[in-house]
Amino acid sequence: MPVLQVFSVVLLGISLVYSTEICQETNYTIIKCGAPGKDGLPGTQGINGLNGEKGAQGPVGPAGPPGLEGRPGPKGEKGPQGEKGERGDSGASVLEALKLQLGVLDGKVTKLQSNLVSLRKAFALYRGVKLAGDKIYISDDTQAVYDVAKSTCTMAGAQLASPQNNDENQAVLTIRTQYGVSPYLGINDIMTEGTYRLPNGNVISYTNWAPNEPNQGAGEDCVEMYDTGKWNDRSCGEKRLVICEF
Repeated sequence: MPVLQVFSVVLLGISLVYSTEICQETNYTIIKCGAPGKDGLPGTQGINGLNGEKGAQGPVGPAGPPGLEGRPGPKGEKGPQGEKGERGDSGASVLEALKLQLGVLDGKVTKLQSNLVSLRKAFALYRGVKLAGDKIYISDDTQAVYDVAKSTCTMAGAQLASPQNNDENQAVLTIRTQYGVSPYLGINDIMTEGTYRLPNGNVISYTNWAPNEPNQGAGEDCVEMYDTGKWNDRSCGEKRLVICEF
């Protein structure tokens, strides 16, 4: 063997002797460690540890978006009435103006009432005008059949005299006496034979029939007044005095 090769083998042996690390030594032998091996496969996951203590509260985060509007709650109880506020100048002025206008109207009404009383007294002085309660009876000696007499009063805004009590009957009798002619009354049984009604269609409640009247003679559907103030059923086609009731 050449000298150079022998020298190389000797050096290699020395290197091996001094580079060997003793990992474990027993009474029997010395275990020498080789080079570190490759990492093994990961082991199984261990058991979870105990929960740690609660940490300190972190900083408050930004406000989130508003949630959906909830249902309206029940209506609350009515609160106490508030104190009455002071009336403004404009309210006071309006009230004063209304009071002034009301005073003017009251004055006009009073004057009209006074004029009406005077007018009623003046009417009472004329022939053919009589008062009874709040009714006025007027005649100008016109005579006509029932339908014409009725139309005459209607066009004047009145109706044929239709007394409903003794005072009204006496007022009509006074005019009848002045002219000496029996008048037609607005009372008739044209609608239903034997049932006498007022011009408004209501059945009469006051009557002043002459003895044995009404006798329901043929065609006697209208009513006239005698010179005694008593009533008699009469034909509607004869002419009688026209007395209008206002």
